[in-house]
Amino acid sequence: MTRWRWIGAILIISLLGIAGLVNFDGPEPNNGSLVPAPDTLGLVFVRIAAGSFKMGSNDHEEKERPVHIVKISKAFDIGKYEVTQRQWTKVMGTEPWMGKQYAQTNDQAPAMYISWDDTQSFLGRLNAGDKNFKYRLPTEAEWAYSAKAGQDTRYSGTSEPDSLCLYGNVSDDSAKKAFPKWITTNCDDGHAWASPVGQFRPNAWGIYDMTGNVWEWVQDRNGPYPSGSVVDPAGPVTGRFRVLRGNSFDAFASLDPRDDVARLSNRFFVLPDRRSILFGFRIVRESK
Repeated sequence: MTRWRWIGAILIISLLGIAGLVNFDGPEPNNGSLVPAPDTLGLVFVRIAAGSFKMGSNDHEEKERPVHIVKISKAFDIGKYEVTQRQWTKVMGTEPWMGKQYAQTNDQAPAMYISWDDTQSFLGRLNAGDKNFKYRLPTEAEWAYSAKAGQDTRYSGTSEPDSLCLYGNVSDDSAKKAFPKWITTNCDDGHAWASPVGQFRPNAWGIYDMTGNVWEWVQDRNGPYPSGSVVDPAGPVTGRFRVLRGNSFDAFASLDPRDDVARLSNRFFVLPDRRSILFGFRIVRESK
């Protein structure tokens, strides 16, 4: 097995090989409850200015290549935090993570066990209750632009594996105690599973948890990166799989960048109806 296939295999084993971490059956969102006004949910957004950045990596898997220039042509507001369990429950009236193995239940923990399809139901309810703003998932390019925050770092906020635990919840010394067979990062963030949002240092633009905690759904379908410069890419118009970014609490860092699963450029694709305690999301707000 080549090094690159080995890295991919490690990620899949990490995601799918731990009993209970992934389960494709789950409750459908409850669309019968009253929708609270979005401004009562405690949603906090960071204003991201227009600009350009380098997206992708030429050092890892084919799905991350090639490095290309992306222009974001207009400013947007992205969630400062991942959507929390409290926010999800107030909007949807459900707790899809409840009773799932390794799921941490806390009002400020990220909503998890969420599919891409579920995010659309949540967003539809938000949009129905707000006359001034529209809510949606970020495009993959918007997500990557926000995560890099004007820096060319390996993770969101830092390039040093030993300092990653200051910026995100990843596989670390605490996780090693709970899961002795896991490959771990040489640091301790104090959490073996998902942590409440906003517990670590933000990146340079004030956004939290862009590396680790839960994988975050983005709007795009899976597809190869373009070979040239692009403006406001939104991914393929057809395709079965949807993209997640940012890794989760089981991702590990490595001093060797070729073996670094927690890298910011890492991409993951699954069918839009799949749920896992590793899957959550953050949202974008724009004026209607």
